[in-house]
Amino acid sequence: AGHRISTGRLEEVINEHDSVVESAVVGYDHEIRGECPLAFVILKGSYNADTLTDAQKDQLAKEINLKVRTDVGAFCRLEGVLFLNKLPKTRSGKILRGTIRKITNGKPWNFPATIDDATTLDIIQKLSDDFKHN
Repeated sequence: AGHRISTGRLEEVINEHDSVVESAVVGYDHEIRGECPLAFVILKGSYNADTLTDAQKDQLAKEINLKVRTDVGAFCRLEGVLFLNKLPKTRSGKILRGTIRKITNGKPWNFPATIDDATTLDIIQKLSDDFKHN
């Protein structure tokens, strides 16, 4: 909030974490702070987003946020870190950040014709709803 931060830079830093395979960062419309970064993260190997305990999620989120604050700057913090097993992508492999952002912010969106796995959008919707209610 109040700073212009590149989501691409945030993704670079998050992806450098030892437990992270891939991430997507989108702007989340916070009612008080304005637009804040929200990270969707896929973890490596033995980690499965569906079987992580809340304590494990909290610990990993703290580690990732600390890495962002250390590498980008103390002014920067993620609004949230949401863990999932697969990001919505096109058949050519591009992450659908625009669609993720619209779903997360409750804006109208169109179903992308080139999506590889449509179930990933349902996962984004559920994670976003859970995040808003916490």
